[in-house]
Amino acid sequence: MKLSAEQARTFRTWLTSRGGVLLDCPICRRRDWLAPEIVSVVRSDHASSDTHSTYDEIIVTCALCGYTHHFNMEVINKGKKP
Repeated sequence: MKLSAEQARTFRTWLTSRGGVLLDCPICRRRDWLAPEIVSVVRSDHASSDTHSTYDEIIVTCALCGYTHHFNMEVINKGKKP
């Protein structure tokens, strides 16, 4: 799912505040990142259990090789200033 303008602003602010910048891809050494997206990840609570929980991540993917950065939305939202 595409980020809303507010989510994109929050992510940019959070990443910048931690000195983060998406530079060259660590695999192909290109700087061709696709627009960030939000995905829901299913986490199994136990290996043999049918119960599970979900959490959201922002993913940023290299357009050339497909390498993907994952950023947990819970951590990003905790870093938001009120």
